[in-house]
Amino acid sequence: IGWIYFTYLEARQAIHENRGFSQYFGLSWNLQQLIGLGFTFLFVIMELVRPMDDEVIVFGALSQLLGWVNLLYYTRGIDELAWVVYALLRIIWRMIQFLFILFVVVFACALFIWSMELPNEFGRFDGRF
Repeated sequence: IGWIYFTYLEARQAIHENRGFSQYFGLSWNLQQLIGLGFTFLFVIMELVRPMDDEVIVFGALSQLLGWVNLLYYTRGIDELAWVVYALLRIIWRMIQFLFILFVVVFACALFIWSMELPNEFGRFDGRF
């Protein structure tokens, strides 16, 4: 029931702002809230259809993660916590290049390990070249 009220508040805010929908969802916090709301909606629907399935658990985890990240938006207004939020956001922003390289390395290692289990596909080309 809370996500229905939240959707109503977000839609009302998007309609009454003079910036329009494209600029409203251009803000990262609003876009993050929309994605979190989408994951929550998918989690609720999938939990009703296929409870405790692997995909349902993933959508539930993503929904909760984005809910905790959404908490950062509201803690910006507290003076004692605002510097912590901005410091965390700057650290995460600076780590994007590192996380991209880490993802590429982990993906390459996973492909290498996966290819070790495949049969030798290059053995059939011995006499051709």
